[in-house]
Amino acid sequence: MVIVRRSKINCASSPLPMCRNVSTASYGRRGSEGSIFPGYSDLGGNNGAPPSYNSVATRTAQLFYALSRFCSSKGQVLSPLSGRFSSSKATNSVINKKLLFLAIGFFLLPWVPYYRVSNELQSSLKAATSLKEQHVEASDKLNFENDRTKTLENSSIELERDNKRLIHDLRESGNMLVPDDSNYQELEKIEDRLLDRIDGLQRHIQDSSKNNVKKKYGAEGPYRVEVNLQRYDEKGKPIGREDDKIVIELAPLDLMPHAIDHFLQMVSKQLWDGLAFVHRDIHSHVMQATPLDVKTGKRALSRFEEAGLGKLSFSEYSPDYPHEAYTVGFAGRPGGPDFYINTVDNSVSHGPGEMFKGEVDEGESCFGKVVEGQRLLDSILFNDEKSGSIRVVGIKNIRVI
Repeated sequence: MVIVRRSKINCASSPLPMCRNVSTASYGRRGSEGSIFPGYSDLGGNNGAPPSYNSVATRTAQLFYALSRFCSSKGQVLSPLSGRFSSSKATNSVINKKLLFLAIGFFLLPWVPYYRVSNELQSSLKAATSLKEQHVEASDKLNFENDRTKTLENSSIELERDNKRLIHDLRESGNMLVPDDSNYQELEKIEDRLLDRIDGLQRHIQDSSKNNVKKKYGAEGPYRVEVNLQRYDEKGKPIGREDDKIVIELAPLDLMPHAIDHFLQMVSKQLWDGLAFVHRDIHSHVMQATPLDVKTGKRALSRFEEAGLGKLSFSEYSPDYPHEAYTVGFAGRPGGPDFYINTVDNSVSHGPGEMFKGEVDEGESCFGKVVEGQRLLDSILFNDEKSGSIRVVGIKNIRVI
């Protein structure tokens, strides 16, 4: 059995810069360690731990170079084919070089792609971690601004209620303020300042929402979502095709940034999975998605409230995107979490000032339109249902496409 014993030689004349004080080879019995090769500690490991890649490659090259030098001094060469020593000096240097380059290539080549992939994975992980931190920070800021807006809205509502009560009391007492009265003008100034602050906060929320959507889904629109549906018969048995679905194309981001961001957050958190659309007979003007679990029949509003996505911060409406047939809007004012598909043109009934007679009010948020699956909707909406019946259509899932 051939073993390697360590004895230092000078390899200053070596063409390899990594060869320094390498070991020559001699022959004898197996060492006490029970191996013909040096242990991990001899190869540069730490207390017997596996050595680094550079240490293993360097020491291996040194070992083969020392073996080649020893064979050269004896006039022999180790044949890589037969594994036996030969005394042919003519082929000595050629085979020694082959042994050396084979050893270096054996250790270097497998590690080149590993280090490249490892570096790329580390860079991608750092980038993903940074994006996640930015998203969390932006979400926290948006939630904070939403809370501030709701607080100011509540204050404005309270102020308006107090003003109405004060006007009523003054009328009853005969001390009604006139427009040129100083107290009346002061109240108008306070109200104007509050309205300006509310408008400023709404614009800030819209800007933040727009940035969130662009960072997560790209700056280029329009954005689309796919809604996979499950239909049921009167006995609750699943019917229809496995690929029953509709595709909703969202409104331009500049028109409805807050409503679009709010809806996409619901989708990304999968809050609508397993819930339902509800349609009330053929005379209903909408098909409404509501937090109703199709399996248990129980309300699932808590999942939206826990995610901080119960309602919009304010009712966002644009006259450039009215409630036409097959458009999608948030139910109520400010709206959410329920949304609906308009089965007819509801531009007037869901527009500004129509829901609450006698009061100035924004319209309901209209943020998308069904661009694929309209025939499927017609088959659900305009079938031979009896008047007063309620049809439930399950939402398997909603995904951004």
